[in-house]
Parts: sequence; structure tokens; C-alpha cells
Amino acid sequence: MEPNEYAIVGIGLVDSLGNNWHKNWLRYLNGDVAAGPITNYDTTQYPVLKVKSAYQLDDTVLDVSDILSDKERKHMDRYSIAGLYTVKEAMKQCNIVDPKNTAVFFSSLGAGSNSILDGTLNLLNGKRSTPRQCLASQRDSLTSLISRTFGFYGSNLCLTSACASGILSLDYAIRLLADDIYDQIVVGGCDVMVSPRDIYMFQCIGALDTAENAQSTPFDVRRKGFVMGEGAATFIIKKVAKAKKDGDVILAKIKGIGFANESYHDTAMSPDGLGARMSIDMALRRAGLNYSDISLINSHATSTPNGDDIEYNIISEYFPKSSVMALKSNIGHTMAACGLVETAYLIKTMMNNQIGPIANLINPIGDKLTLPQSANRGDFKYALKNSFGFGGKSAAMILERGDNGYQ
Repeated sequence: MEPNEYAIVGIGLVDSLGNNWHKNWLRYLNGDVAAGPITNYDTTQYPVLKVKSAYQLDDTVLDVSDILSDKERKHMDRYSIAGLYTVKEAMKQCNIVDPKNTAVFFSSLGAGSNSILDGTLNLLNGKRSTPRQCLASQRDSLTSLISRTFGFYGSNLCLTSACASGILSLDYAIRLLADDIYDQIVVGGCDVMVSPRDIYMFQCIGALDTAENAQSTPFDVRRKGFVMGEGAATFIIKKVAKAKKDGDVILAKIKGIGFANESYHDTAMSPDGLGARMSIDMALRRAGLNYSDISLINSHATSTPNGDDIEYNIISEYFPKSSVMALKSNIGHTMAACGLVETAYLIKTMMNNQIGPIANLINPIGDKLTLPQSANRGDFKYALKNSFGFGGKSAAMILERGDNGYQ
């Protein structure tokens, strides 16, 4: 794989800050935080659940009327609507000359978990589930829906590898582009998991902050666990030569991707951060860059005591002068979607050479890094995105700033 060969030419984004990539980034720049009381379900009906706060997206503002009828939308869950919306938004920014020669790779951890819960309750109560509910409970239901809606005939896959899912999907996509199998690939991630079933699962693991009004506090000594977020992002990927031929604006270039597995623990990172180090080293090697070339870090930073400490130590050792983003303070942990959702903010930050504050940061865990507490300007030509998941699944990606003509 040659450096600079693969371009991101379209981005669609929705999360708890809103449904517009540029406006969401402006809210991040302002330090806005979208956490609030859970409204997706009645928390009083689930006394075993201690978690009362989350970062929820508002699916009612997602306009898909041009691709779905009201009847079709009525029978779809929030997960499907969010994913479809981001694909539509990403396609607005680029030229897809031959939609039939397009593949779809989407990542999700929870996928149709809400439909699974509804179907389970119907079963227990002797009620019938609709065919749409049954189909939506399948993990790959969204990828099939996307291809059917937009007329994409290429490979159709749902890839899951914990928090590393999005970046690994991008790596698989550029490998297929390298072989000239497709003209472009739609790569997305979507998780809408503020639901009783999913909250209960992560509460039992001990990963969630259970405070009454919990907000994510990455790299802060007060952190007690992550706070669930909801979001989706879609990237349209092409070879640079194809993007230029099609008249696309190159938003960013994928320089190199690295990945590893620590084989250490079900949830916790290895104390030496072996998987994270291996993935960062591989990404830099494949990009043909040095540590000193990186000026911006989009950290994984989930606000867990274990993970934040280890990532902080690695970043401060490898990139002591780089600016750091920690977006889960603004939008929560969007699970398998986080790698792509957060990269959308990273790309906009690179294009504008302006970084926002790490919201909720009051007492940093150390003084080896400059963690911004207000918006600042910089020169962000090359950036690193980290995604480190349960089970030691680690991924890292190096991006190069694209054409600044698109703001």
C-alpha cells in the first residue's frame, strides 16, 4: 500500500450534539457537552439499573423522507434511521459515478439490540413481532438496507471488533480499493445503545459511571467509567486518482493503519499498553512517517481509570508536543461507531487548523501533556486516531490533511 493513495471524499455524521457535521464540530469547538437524563426509556421501570445519564441522539430530526416513505420509517428502529441518514449526508459531498460498483462496510456492536429487546418482550408477553422487527434484530440488517436503498451492488458486510471496528473497516476497504475491485466504498459505524439491555450489560461489567448526572471526564482524576453515547458516521472512500477524476474534494488522506491484539484481558488494557503501541507503530511505519511528524492526537480516552492512564502514558512518551482531542467528554462513548464518529471531528479540526477544549477536564491526571482547556489554533498536517477496545483489540490510523477548500 502506497502512502497518500486513499482519500475520504464524503462524511455524514449524527450524534448527541446534532445531525450536521460542520455544526456538530462548531459545538465541539465551543466545548458543548450533550449528556443528560435518559429519556429513551422509563428508568423507573428498571430499578436494577443505576445509570440515569447518557448522551442520546435525537432521531426525530433526521430527515430521510427523500429515501424512505413514512410507512417504511414507521417500521424501522433508531439504529437503521441513524445509519441511513449518515450515508445520505456523505453522498451529498462527492460524486458517485457508478453506484453499482460500490461496496458497503458498516460496524456496530449493538446493531438491532433495541429490536432484540422488543422481540424478547413480545415473546415473554405472548405478542407477535412484525417481520421488520425480526429482520432489524440481525446485526447486518443495516448494511443490507443501505445497499438496497442506494443501489449498491458490491460486497456488503457488518464488521465488529469492539471499539476498533471503524478503523479496521477502513483498512479492509482500502485493501479492496488497492486491487481495483470497486470505484468507492461506503464505510460506516453506527451504535444506538442507550437501552435497558445494553446499559445493564455494561453496568454489570463495571465499565459505566453510575453517578446520577454522570458526564464523561477523560484524562481527569475524577473519572469513574465511560458514559454511553449514541452516534453514526459514514465515510466515502476512493483512490486519490479516482477522486480527482470524479471532481471530488479530498477531505483527508489515509496514510497508514495499524492494528494488534494484546491477548491480555476481557476488558482491561495491558499495563504496558502493548496493543496500543503495536498499532501506533504499525500505522506510522505504513504511513512512512516519524513520531515527530504527528501534531494532533484524537485519543480513545473512554474515562476509565485503567484505559486513560495507559493511553496518557503512551501519548506523552511518543508525542509529547502534540495537541490532544478527547471527544467522549462531548458526545459520550459511541461504542463500535466511535472510531469513525470521532474521526469526523478530527478531519474537520485538521481542515480548519483549530482544536477545541477537552470538556469537563478540571484535574488532569498528569503534566506531561498539554491538554487543551480552551479552543486553540495549530498546524495539523498529520494526525493520529486511536481506537482501543475490550479484549485487547487495538487500532490506530494516520491521516493527512486534505484540501482546505471544503470547510
